[in-house]
Amino acid sequence: MCGKYKLAQRLRGAEEIAREKLLEQYSAFVADFMLKKIKALVDSIDYSTYKKSIALYISADIGKVSYLDIEVEEKVIVKQSFEIKDVISNKQRVKEYLLLTIGNNKANLFLCADDHLKVLVTNTSDHTGDVSSFINPQDNEMRKKKFIHHIDDVLNIILNAYPLPLFVAGIKDSMNYFIQLSKNSDHIVEYITGDYEKANKEQLKDLLSPYLKNWKNIKEKYLLLQLAKASNAGKCAKGIIDVYKVASQRKGKLLIIERDYLSVASKGESVQLGTVENSTFENSNSLKNTVDDVIEIILENGGDVEFVSNGLLENFMHIALIQKVLTV
Repeated sequence: MCGKYKLAQRLRGAEEIAREKLLEQYSAFVADFMLKKIKALVDSIDYSTYKKSIALYISADIGKVSYLDIEVEEKVIVKQSFEIKDVISNKQRVKEYLLLTIGNNKANLFLCADDHLKVLVTNTSDHTGDVSSFINPQDNEMRKKKFIHHIDDVLNIILNAYPLPLFVAGIKDSMNYFIQLSKNSDHIVEYITGDYEKANKEQLKDLLSPYLKNWKNIKEKYLLLQLAKASNAGKCAKGIIDVYKVASQRKGKLLIIERDYLSVASKGESVQLGTVENSTFENSNSLKNTVDDVIEIILENGGDVEFVSNGLLENFMHIALIQKVLTV
């Protein structure tokens, strides 16, 4: 999102890159024809949509602008055919997550992007420094549980605003209470035991570094947690037939697909769409076109798309769609 003048400048730069690439592959006549179509499409852009990005598709027959709610890296692609996967592959890949540290008397919640940590909330126990409250073990246990409940209530509010993978780090006793009492376990990707109540940001970065090196595994673990949550709530479509139906109703929030799903389908998988459309997936091309259509519908209606490792969605028939939760 930026000013119209700045965006128009960037689009002119993209036009120039497209011109150079077209002249490398095609005659001047073809390049000029395509550039006129590009200019006409750029001139038609609506600058008041308040979307995060745009994708422009241009061919001899088609000129189309899609307004998307995902952030992407700027890229110009010139080739014989275009796949919607090209848009997904250019999504900005910032490692965003939350970190909650829990001590005896204090808890900190951080919003993290790559290795930048920002404190969102600090919670302090009501009995900080009150030694008398520890005399009765039952009172001490009640104090700790009350503290954990308060942390979890605040965490729930933050997760509604920042639905991200969550790391929880804390001393053993507090962690045990948190695991027992928290209602937000469907966001937690790792529990880390240790005393980090007074740890500074550099120490916390060092703590998280081994996990961030395997970010792909962390992200996939989080996506599976979200699928399980949506499935339990009856808000998850499984398999291409149900996914297609839900996407066509503009209810899709997050589409998750195995990376080589289409390659698997091309090995003989045949899918009957039935009442969805009057055709069958008799070959990989018809399936590919339908999956591309689903991806485009999801993106154009404010949803997101993620690809995961092959076999990860075996229980979901290789493709799943988390539905939007409608609020009144």
